[in-house]
This record gives sequence, structure tokens and C-alpha cells, in this order.
Amino acid sequence: MINSQLKNRTIWWLFIGSCLLYAMSLGHQFVLDDALVLTENRFVKHMDFWSILTKDTVAGFFQSENTSQFVAGGRYRPLTLLIFSVIYSITQSPWVFHVLNVLAFAATVVVVYRLTEQFNFKHAQQQQRLALFTAILFAVHPIHTEVVNNIKGLDDILSLLLALIAWLILLKTPKPPAIKQFAGLFCLMFLALMSKESAIVIVPLAAVSLWFFQNNSVWLSLKRCAPFIVASLLYVLIRAVVIHSAADIQIMPELMNDPFLQWHQGAWEPLSIANKYGTIFHTLGLYLHQVLLPIKLSHDYYPHAIPVTGLCNWQSVLSMLLYSGMAFYCLYGLLKKQLPAFAILIYLVSLALFSNVFFTIGTLMAERFLYMPSLGICLLMAWCFIVLSQKIKNRKIALILLSAVAVSTLIAACWQTLLRSQDWHNNLTLFKADISKSTNSAKLNTALGGELIAQWQARQTNNNETIQLEIALNYLNHAIELHPTYAQAYLLKGNALHYLGRTNDAIKTYHQALTFKPNFSAAKDNLARVDAQRKQVIDQERLQNMAEQAIAHSQQGNHDQAIGLFTSILDEQATAQYYFFRGVAYGQSGQAKLALSDFKQAEVLTDPNDHENLLRLWQAIKSASLETGDTAQANDYQKKIDNILSTRSK
Repeated sequence: MINSQLKNRTIWWLFIGSCLLYAMSLGHQFVLDDALVLTENRFVKHMDFWSILTKDTVAGFFQSENTSQFVAGGRYRPLTLLIFSVIYSITQSPWVFHVLNVLAFAATVVVVYRLTEQFNFKHAQQQQRLALFTAILFAVHPIHTEVVNNIKGLDDILSLLLALIAWLILLKTPKPPAIKQFAGLFCLMFLALMSKESAIVIVPLAAVSLWFFQNNSVWLSLKRCAPFIVASLLYVLIRAVVIHSAADIQIMPELMNDPFLQWHQGAWEPLSIANKYGTIFHTLGLYLHQVLLPIKLSHDYYPHAIPVTGLCNWQSVLSMLLYSGMAFYCLYGLLKKQLPAFAILIYLVSLALFSNVFFTIGTLMAERFLYMPSLGICLLMAWCFIVLSQKIKNRKIALILLSAVAVSTLIAACWQTLLRSQDWHNNLTLFKADISKSTNSAKLNTALGGELIAQWQARQTNNNETIQLEIALNYLNHAIELHPTYAQAYLLKGNALHYLGRTNDAIKTYHQALTFKPNFSAAKDNLARVDAQRKQVIDQERLQNMAEQAIAHSQQGNHDQAIGLFTSILDEQATAQYYFFRGVAYGQSGQAKLALSDFKQAEVLTDPNDHENLLRLWQAIKSASLETGDTAQANDYQKKIDNILSTRSK
């Protein structure tokens, strides 16, 4: 009874502590990929459930079927989009979505604790400590900040949560499972996969765990995992049909979708095998570094944040040796039924999906890809602490030092998590925080440049000068240096140049964007608008020059020429100013009736609140009326003049 109460308290403390750690995120805005799956996804916003279920996850973000571009392999994660759609129909407040992420993450921490309890250890007390330490490490690990703070990360959270619940139930399920249990396990795993396909790695991990912890035979382990296997096969079938039948998907050869390209002699070429796998192993080394020492975190590792690396580079060689050693020990340790081997298995199998070793996923690295693999590292670290504490339990000073290191590590992890969560407040804070860590990312330089332009447009910086646009231009130029055919960077550069008044340069830049992406509708629209504005300015300057010539002719007494020029101007642009000028020319040439007609037309086109120009016009109309003998009209306009003057005097 006491143990049960203590366990319940532990669960509540884990849940509440996890919520408090990420409470800051409730004040965050929509950020980064939230536009893809929520704020700019028309299927989600319009509750188009059928399209969500039958199209690629990001298809709703692209407004034109002719310009849809998707990363390699496609994405089919409809469950979170369905959830977003329902919530969005009720409220568009970001904090509601952030609450969901935090609660789902806190629930995952609890499930990690309950699941790890099922991993047999030497003694029951040590098993409880292993479960508790693993859950705490998982809760405070800074690598999870991207998944929890980014609303889009609900797909990772929900996928792991549902898969771990299914795994936990499987370990407690009698063999073989009854029909109800089979159906329950099937539904949980299928929903996990519908959240994100990465849940599929739980199938082999669960099967191995039955053999590893419960001494099931291989055949029995597979039989007990039948609900997982059936759910996985069904999901893979549905996914294949949806992704294959998506007629609006066009996979384009593009560096942002294929990091294994290099710019050579004016064209993109595939990396050599040595450079490709050298870069892959270098990236795997960075994964290991980030999960063990998560200090310099970044949301962006697009080309060329991670440089192209050869197989003979020391970083690639070291990474290959480390992973080879881990793989060898994993196989050996599993046969010997050693828990660290199972922890490493979780890390390696979970990371394999995102490693680019077996197939290209469209990007080199992302911290969210470590969300599931980090569970294995947390389990391994918890095991190391327990084993070390057991070995030195009779050495008081050493035990105190070990405890101090453990507590310091947890405090440092919490502090780093809080600091990193601050960066996720909005796009600008995130991009500014990460540009120093991913300086050579073409995508991040472009994103920061675009965000600075957007902030300048909205005047959220309280700065009406153009300094911010110049800074944005620097980032966009750097992005183009890194990625010479990046159409999005050219588009945003064109926008910045336009706002800086460099219209001809902007038009040239839009043409460059269209050279690399001919169907780029945004570039076409901006080009047409800016070109039209340029022509309008040119026409305005031409008409102004004609007006100045006409006034000069009028002053010289060449009234007919002046009238002819003003008539030509009015044929193109009928304004009160030009009607007034022609009226003056008519009046000076003795054509009072025509002058009166133009003055009245100018009156119609003049703003009723523009008293200065109205006074001038009414004086002219009064004079022209007197010249034509219309005394009554002249008196009427004199009264209008007197009314305005009397109002001014008051």
C-alpha cells in the first residue's frame, strides 16, 4: 500500500514537474513549421478532414498544385492535423496548442517511468530507481525543447506517447493476447503511426524486449507483437497509396530537399560516395555530441550548417569508430542480457530512420530526430549512475561526489532547457538565437532575412529607417552565396531591394528567382506589381515634365501650346491640379467659359476637406463667373469663401 502511494506521488511529481519546466512555452507564438501544419494549412483551417486523410501532410500549405514541392519520400501524419483542425475551429490562440504539447510531453515522461519499471534489473529497489532516474533525465533533457516548444512537434510527442503506451501494455499482456487486447494494441500502434511514421521502430524494440526481459522465444515474441506488425503493415499500405496518388506532388532536384549536392561549374552535382558518407558519419557524431552535451542547440542544420566532410576526416573516422563499437557491443551485450546493450539498441534503432545511411530523408540533421533516440541515452545514463553508486556505496566521499555531479547535471539540464525555451518565443527570437550557431545555413539566413523584412513592414521594431532592410539584405546575400539557385532567397532579396527604393535591382532579382524556379508564383506576382509601379513612376515623371513645359508656355504667353499640353496630360491622368492649370491657361487666353468648365471639374475632383485648394478654386470660379456675366454664381461662391474664412477665424 505504501509503495503504491509512493509510486502515485512519484507519477504526479513527474507530471507536474514536466509541466512546470515548459510552462514558459504557453506564452509563445506560432513559430517555424507551425505554418506548414496549422496556421497556413488550408485543410486544417477549413476542417477538410477528407483531404487531411487522403493527401500529403503539407499539401494543404501549398496553395497551387503547380508549385507544390515536398521533401523526399513524402509525409503522411494525419492524426495531429485532425487534432489541430478541431482546436483551430474553436480557437486560434497559440497558448491552447502549447498547453496540449506540454501535457502530452508530461504524460510521455510518466509513461517512460512506468515502462522502464518493466525492464528487469538486479533488485526491485534498483529497478524503481532506474525507472525514476530515466524519467527525470528524459523530462529535463534540453534536446527535447524543439519538440515541446514547436506546436508542430505534437506529431513526435503523440507518436512516442501512444507507441510507449502500447509497448507498456504489451509487456503486461498475457501470452498470447486476447482479442480485446489485440484490438487495443493494434489501435494504439496504428494511431502512433498516424501521428508520425517513426513509431514503427517500436515494433522491433518491443519484440526484442519480450525476448530480453521476459525470456520469450523469438517466435513467441513475434506472435505477441502481431498487433504492432499488422498495424504497421496497414499504415505502410495506406501511406503508399496516399503518397503515390498525390498528383499535386512534384519532387524537384533542390539542395533544400537533398543535402548531398554540390555546386560545381554552374550546376548542382551529387556528392561523391566518400563525401556523402563522410558527411553522414560526421552528422551522426554530431547527434551523439548533442544528445550527451546539448549546449549549442539549433533548429536548423540545413546546407551548409554542417560542412561537406570526407571519409578520411578525423570527425568522420571518430564517429565511425564510435558507432561501430556501439553496434558491436550492442550485439554482444544483448546476447549476454546486459541492460546497457538494450539502451544502446533503443538509440541506434530509433536514429537509424533519420541517419540517411539507408535512404535519404531530405535533410542532414534535426534535433527533433533525437526525441525518441534520447530515451536510450537517458536509460543508459540512469543505469551508469545506479551501477556506480552501488560500487562506491561504502565510500562516502566518492558517493557524495557522484551525487553532486548527478544533481549538478540535472540543474544544468533544467537551466539549459529554460534558456533554450526562451528562444522559441517567436520566429525572430529563434532565428536570431540560432544564426550564430548555424551561420552557414542557407535556409536560416533566408528565413532571418525574410523575418526582418516582415518585421520592418509591420513596424514592430519602432524603426522607420532602412537599417533593418540593409541587415536583411546581408543575410539574403549570404544565403545566395551558400545556395546560388535558391529562388526563395532571390524573392526576399527582391522584396528588400524594392522597399529600399532600388526598383531596377529588385526587378532583376525577381527575374533571377524565376530563372531558377519558372513557376514561382510569388516572384511572378511581385515582379508584375513592382514593374507596374516603376512604369507608373516613369509615367508620373513624364507627365510632370509636360506640366512644367505647359506652365512655362503659359507664362510666356503661348497659351495655345500650354492648353494643348494640358489636354494631352488630362487624356492620360485626369486630376484636379491639371484641370485647374488648363483652366488658368483658358482664362489667360480669354476663353472664360472653358476656363469655368475646367475649374468646376477640378472642384469635383478636389477633397472636400482640402480647404486651401478649395479657396483657390472658388476664387477662380468666382472670377470666371464674373467674366461670363453670371453674377449670381459669383455671389454663391463668394459666400462659400466667406464661410470657410469665418470658420478659420473662430
